[in-house]
Amino acid sequence: MPAPFLTLSDLYLNVPFEEKDDAKEKGAKWDKDKKLWYAPTGHDPLDFAQWWAFLNPVFKDKEQIKEKGAKWVPEIKKWIVPSSLDYDDFHEWWPKDLKQYIFNERFICQGPVEEGGQSNVFKAWDLSEDRYCAVKLYNKEVGTSDQSSEAFKREMDSLLKLDGHKNILQLIDWGVHERSGQKFMVTPWMKYTLHQLLGDQENVWRLIYNDFSPEPNKADEDKFVFESLNERKSQDPWFAAYGEDLHPILDGLLHAYKKKVLHRDLKPGNIFIELSTDSNDEDDFFNYRLGDFGAAKNWDEDTSNMTVANLWSEPWQPNPNNADEHLFQSTWDVYAWGVIALALVTDEIPETIEDVHKLLNGSFKEKVGENLHTYFCKILNKDADKRPANVKILKRNIDKLNKERRIALKNASFRK
Repeated sequence: MPAPFLTLSDLYLNVPFEEKDDAKEKGAKWDKDKKLWYAPTGHDPLDFAQWWAFLNPVFKDKEQIKEKGAKWVPEIKKWIVPSSLDYDDFHEWWPKDLKQYIFNERFICQGPVEEGGQSNVFKAWDLSEDRYCAVKLYNKEVGTSDQSSEAFKREMDSLLKLDGHKNILQLIDWGVHERSGQKFMVTPWMKYTLHQLLGDQENVWRLIYNDFSPEPNKADEDKFVFESLNERKSQDPWFAAYGEDLHPILDGLLHAYKKKVLHRDLKPGNIFIELSTDSNDEDDFFNYRLGDFGAAKNWDEDTSNMTVANLWSEPWQPNPNNADEHLFQSTWDVYAWGVIALALVTDEIPETIEDVHKLLNGSFKEKVGENLHTYFCKILNKDADKRPANVKILKRNIDKLNKERRIALKNASFRK
């Protein structure tokens, strides 16, 4: 997807001499007359964000701008914000090209995070709350299509309806961007998704160590990773995955189901994770939030005949084109949770539906035993009518199997 906004005129930059090669590589040009680097017309302003410094020459506010610390540059007739000050504090006087990245005069985009078929996601700073957030901006061409507008509406309605649950992503703000006419929504900034943390436990623990260590060093990092991996290996593989990861994901799905919302596109990339060391409860170390409800079904309010169910992602959902799948949509979240469980228990990431069944009948069965394997064969059945009918039934049956498993493990330890 192309950049959502481009420079419409030359954007002057404050580039230190030692960074001139970096600026040049990004496309900046040298103005020999003004002796300044600039981003030519047709570039993404965010590519040059580290060198933003100049303001519009607003005469009526000159005293206020001067009082805040900006300096007047007569050679180019613009104000410059010294590098010792926060350029965001001067956002109301930014050049027009940069104001494209301000939303509701509150959220300032600082860099792109992800590009998708329908939207761009940016890391942004919330001026009101002094915190980072994520701005999801729908592409203008796609965003005006009927299907994209429907997806935007479904996600917004779902997040509003499900607000307040600890395992659902919060909706901070939403609307239509006044400068572009593009639809957007704002959610809390979540550094990771489950997709980034699947399949490599050593890498996960290294990320955790470096995120929370004020003065990281290699020896302490290796020790932390070694101890963490050994602790995980000493636990029952099912309960290690269920207690910390699968349980909160299922709780989020259950809350949505009770509110008559089906996600229908659950996958690791739609499950956001906030790492926290504030809690004494190890189950709350990974704080999970379900997001990206663009394909959701709201049983109370969905009167549209339009389908967005074709936004399915193999292998995390059953193929909606299979016979009668559309009659059993409440099983799709059940199925997705089952595939995620396979990946978390086995530390292997399936890429196809065939991979799912190889894992199910291979390493997953070896790790969890006959009872759970038998039930997961129902969860992941290719025939929709043979799966658990919804996540409420899934939770009830998993609770029963967990109780039986705890008793069996306790008895086994006594026999040893």
